[in-house]
Amino acid sequence: MQFRNGIRFLVQCPVASGTEIAAGDLLYLESGKARPASDFTWDTDLETTKADFVAAFLGVAYSSSAAGETDPVSVDISPLAFYEVETTAVINTLASCVGPAEGETGALSNSVLTSVASATRAIGRVTKISAGSETRAGVSLASSCFTASSNVNAALG
Repeated sequence: MQFRNGIRFLVQCPVASGTEIAAGDLLYLESGKARPASDFTWDTDLETTKADFVAAFLGVAYSSSAAGETDPVSVDISPLAFYEVETTAVINTLASCVGPAEGETGALSNSVLTSVASATRAIGRVTKISAGSETRAGVSLASSCFTASSNVNAALG
């Protein structure tokens, strides 16, 4: 996942000491600490897990954290940042909803997105479609922790 342009809004988030985070990872918030999408608890199947992930989605790691480190990581939670991402298939519809793809069996991917059928399972929308047969697209993301994002869980009231 590569930042291309737009406005970043970086927050500092604590990390549990055993957690590894790479810059560009999709992160979620659990008990006040950032964790990569691959650590998210699997619930029944991919669709259910993606729906649950939306409510906890934090943003994109701007900095990394090795196992054993406890320094906070910088996380971009801005809905105005534009990222280029790997996708599981060609996405040629602007504003398509996207969510994390399945990574290892029974885990979400930290950096690959896939089309989702419903906005309730989406962490972002496509803002630049794939070119030809390319499996990369541009996206803007919707953190559940940024009240100006379109994530339904970001509302305060």
